[in-house]
Amino acid sequence: MTAKTLPDPFLWLTSAAAVPFLDLATQELTADASPLVRLTAKLRKTLSSEQVHLVLEQIGLRRRAKDKFAAAQRMFFTPQALMQASDEVIAAYKAARFPASGRIADLCCGIGGDLLGLAGQGTCVGVDRDERLVHFAQRNCNVTGRVGGIAAASDAAMFPMQDFTAWHIDPDRRTSGKRTTKVEHYEPPLDVLENLLAKNPHAAIKLAPAADCRLSLRERTYFRGAKGDDLDDSAELEWLESRGECRQQVA
Repeated sequence: MTAKTLPDPFLWLTSAAAVPFLDLATQELTADASPLVRLTAKLRKTLSSEQVHLVLEQIGLRRRAKDKFAAAQRMFFTPQALMQASDEVIAAYKAARFPASGRIADLCCGIGGDLLGLAGQGTCVGVDRDERLVHFAQRNCNVTGRVGGIAAASDAAMFPMQDFTAWHIDPDRRTSGKRTTKVEHYEPPLDVLENLLAKNPHAAIKLAPAADCRLSLRERTYFRGAKGDDLDDSAELEWLESRGECRQQVA
């Protein structure tokens, strides 16, 4: 099967067949400040327009990801997933707070930023509803040698949390297209997080740095911990800094 007839361009992008084209694009874009038109024409001799776009996009994303991941040149990203991913310094710090033994779950794992950290010290199952992100997360575990990392397509709300030692979740803060600091607008919604905590209270919930968990009396009914306490009463809140900025808050 030639590159032009592969049924799924994202499967092709992460296959051995794409490696020569990714390497070629990396080399040419590094050697010449403005070879994009020439490089595109060269790639189009073999690849479809969609495959050319994916190759060029991936090289750009890998360049941007260098600040977050030492192995960025071997990893796979989407623009939004890269923006949302925990960098490896923060991910490793959080992972060190989890039990070194047992099974850990990473919900809404995206391309696997936190999954890589958690799988660096044991077994971790990463879960996301987006099958493309799950595929990228598994490939990222493979190319970085995280043998304990397993990515699976699943709905966080239906995940058997009680079967795991502890869990981490990175709720989507951009459900409306814009980033929000309001916890009540996250996806999965607060009632799902509450149900997950009821099944297993040993959790770390990634929040926006500016998210206010010290809710007013009028609002305090919508986010409670596993024992019925409010989040700010039942969980430690920690603000994590990396690369000179506060990047996330974790409950």
